[in-house]
Amino acid sequence: MSARGGRLGGALAIALALGFAAKLAAVLWALDRGFELGDEGYSLLNLNHPRDAPVVFQFYRLLAPFGGALRFEVVDARLLRLAAEALGSVALVAGVHAWWRARFAARGAMPALALVLFCLLGVLLGTGSRSLTYNDVTNLCSYAAIGALFYALATDDARRRTLAALAGGVCNGLQLGVKFPTALALPVLAALALGLLFRGLPARERLRMAAAWTAGVALAIALYLAANGSVSGLLAEIRRMPEVARSTGYDPLRLLLFYAKGEAITALHVVAGCAVLAASFGLLRGRLARDRALAAAWICCAVALAVGVRLLHPFFLHPTLVYLSALLACAGLLLVASLRGARGAAPSLAPLWLLVALPFVEIAGTNVPISERLPTHALPLFAALGILSLELRARSGSAWLHAAVALTLLAATSALFVRHHLVAPYGLPSGVTEQRHAVGGLPGVRVDAATKAFLESVSDALRGAGFRPGDPVLALDFMPGLVFYLGGTSPGFTLYVFDNPRLNCFNVNRFYRTPPYLILGRPMLREQADCLEAFSFPADFRPVRSVRFPYEAVYADFGAADFTHVHLYAPRER
Repeated sequence: MSARGGRLGGALAIALALGFAAKLAAVLWALDRGFELGDEGYSLLNLNHPRDAPVVFQFYRLLAPFGGALRFEVVDARLLRLAAEALGSVALVAGVHAWWRARFAARGAMPALALVLFCLLGVLLGTGSRSLTYNDVTNLCSYAAIGALFYALATDDARRRTLAALAGGVCNGLQLGVKFPTALALPVLAALALGLLFRGLPARERLRMAAAWTAGVALAIALYLAANGSVSGLLAEIRRMPEVARSTGYDPLRLLLFYAKGEAITALHVVAGCAVLAASFGLLRGRLARDRALAAAWICCAVALAVGVRLLHPFFLHPTLVYLSALLACAGLLLVASLRGARGAAPSLAPLWLLVALPFVEIAGTNVPISERLPTHALPLFAALGILSLELRARSGSAWLHAAVALTLLAATSALFVRHHLVAPYGLPSGVTEQRHAVGGLPGVRVDAATKAFLESVSDALRGAGFRPGDPVLALDFMPGLVFYLGGTSPGFTLYVFDNPRLNCFNVNRFYRTPPYLILGRPMLREQADCLEAFSFPADFRPVRSVRFPYEAVYADFGAADFTHVHLYAPRER
């Protein structure tokens, strides 16, 4: 690399390092700020009452042998999420880098720092709950499994390959208790890798790796069986899964149509961005060297996408989400096209399809638009783009294009981070800077003034009505965070959603024997009241109080636009 290219690379490294450091500092600063009633409350309930977690989330059951000895507060659960993201990210990036270094070592020392800094653009982006959720554990298991495959590709030692396959299988098996569709897709990716990427190995060696992967899956399943106490216990719960699926209306075909419809505008922006890129390059290539012309054209594309997405995006998605998805797609197309036109032979980059496929394998089955969930699982895409960009720089000296791609992605991820982590964090009624008031019942956590008044009013009212920690609380309208805050329990099942009476009754009638304390956001549906068998509403309850709900705007996004108060009820006999 020339001296000028070296200075450019050094400046880029500083910019990327500072960008990551700023995001990490903001996350650590905000660890004790805000409290989200929905997904975060759900995660906290499951962590602290793993026996009550839904059967599909078996990974919580691994905590059950501790018998409640572990108590996870809000900040603890957020630190767990950071730990899971760090471990998964290290496993994936380490495996990818080991493969890259082994396959491209003929060119001399590979710039490990350049790749790591590029990959770091893809971490700390998740736009959901800040506590440990199944999405974070999905990343941990899936990243580690695919990282193990890349490590197996990197080594020539048969024993290490077998151990890597065993580790990948364990992670795949653990994924069965985290997110089932992803767990089923991971062995497909592994089988394709063994058939296509390891085809230079003897068949016996590949069979040994497949057997090791299978043994790892079996070992993880054995852990789940031990956590459930017996095979019969786990099978009894699994037999209920079809009824839960029917009650939730889960339909894979409907989800595919939902994804396609939701991403039509993103696809439109990708086409428009590619057109702007091609036109800009056509105008600039006669005036600038190819590298600089491509870099300038790419910046034109990024600016055009920013303007277009600001004007046209789905009403339920913030422009930053659509922008990042479109930018990643355009960057991938540009780098692949540029590499195909670059001179000189290079080792195969085919394993990168594992990285491109992985985020979509992790998203499969999630009932939200792809662009909304993609930031949580974007690290593999950044790893693939980093290798493509660095390869292009090594093969054709495209230092300016590498820097332009990295800096535009830095700008895009920074905008997304600021919007979704600081200005309007998921599930909070106000920005992080407003979360500055200590609240009784949440040690070490600060919230905004309205949330403090709301939480303490709910606690005072129910305790005045006879509630004691450990009592069952049924919080409809997706408010598991209130159950956790009160120190209540949600016996046998931790997720109740107002507009799914069938699922609610299926679980209430199985797990409740006496009337619980009841929290409603909207008047109970007649269909809901009619299917209850464990108790009768309103006959078995007495009203306690109605409290103004500060999360109204947040819950409007969930389809509850008339949700302005919560209504508290106590069992009539208490």
